[in-house]
Amino acid sequence: MNVRAKKIFRDLTVNKARSLLIIFAVAIGVAAFGLMLTGRIVLEENLRDVYAATNPAQTILTLSAFDDELLKDIRKLEYVDESFAFRLDSARLQSSDDIWLSLEIYSLPEFDSIPLNRLTSANELTSPPLNSIYLERSLNNVMQFGDSITVELLNGD
Repeated sequence: MNVRAKKIFRDLTVNKARSLLIIFAVAIGVAAFGLMLTGRIVLEENLRDVYAATNPAQTILTLSAFDDELLKDIRKLEYVDESFAFRLDSARLQSSDDIWLSLEIYSLPEFDSIPLNRLTSANELTSPPLNSIYLERSLNNVMQFGDSITVELLNGD
């Protein structure tokens, strides 16, 4: 045995508690790294599958005003597979006396026939009842289901 091997063997046997602690720490670190890597791979696959299920739009045209004729012309283009029109308004949402959040309001002609960027859920989403809206679940930390809210467009309406 050379000098280096003797030194390592002596250090391991002289202080057994410290040696075991280092071995356990290295083993736990390697296992944690493996779990994080595996978790990331699974998460990326799930996110990719869920995103693909929404039939994501590749391009969104934002126009000030347009009519049905322009939409028909866009649908005639050979490189356009799917298209639809909606109105987008910026607004503020007040959920309590001191909480104002920015809000984008998407007004759709028919909620159930959205061909692109579809909302999906474990529960099947249906058209919202009259005088109601769907809000994303990230708002759960500032409001609860059934709370009254105030929506104000940027022009004050």
